Amino acid sequence: MMRFLSCTILVLGLTACANRLRTDATLYERLGGESAMAEIAAATVDTLAASPDGRRTMDRVNLPRLKKKIAQQFCALTAGPCRYTGDDMKLAHAGLKISEREFNAIVEILRDVLNRRGVAEREKNELLQLLAPMQRDIVAAGHGMQGARPCCA
Repeated sequence: MMRFLSCTILVLGLTACANRLRTDATLYERLGGESAMAEIAAATVDTLAASPDGRRTMDRVNLPRLKKKIAQQFCALTAGPCRYTGDDMKLAHAGLKISEREFNAIVEILRDVLNRRGVAEREKNELLQLLAPMQRDIVAAGHGMQGARPCCA
């Protein structure tokens, strides 16, 4: 009986340690690291470029470079080892006249990509929260939609 109790305590202790390690992992690690960042960025850009809401702006964009920069940005934002070297969001989107509707479509595409990858709600929400402040720099002044729901609510 004592041996059973000792083994049970050991297993519970190891489980608690494993759970603690898991919660200490960065969002970058929980999303799957560098390859996941690249795959998420590529799938999002490819889907957006093929969509009616993205086609207008994506026709003028170097898609391979965009995929690389978005993956780099995801990596940096999620506490990965990368440093984002692209333009700031306001400069990168200047002149594209991206509307609130188009921005919300991008967010929905990203959510769908994350869903298809089986990303948990916690990680999905954390990533979207990190990206949400960029909305003000991406959506063109005067191109919002009255009464539109916020992108990441």
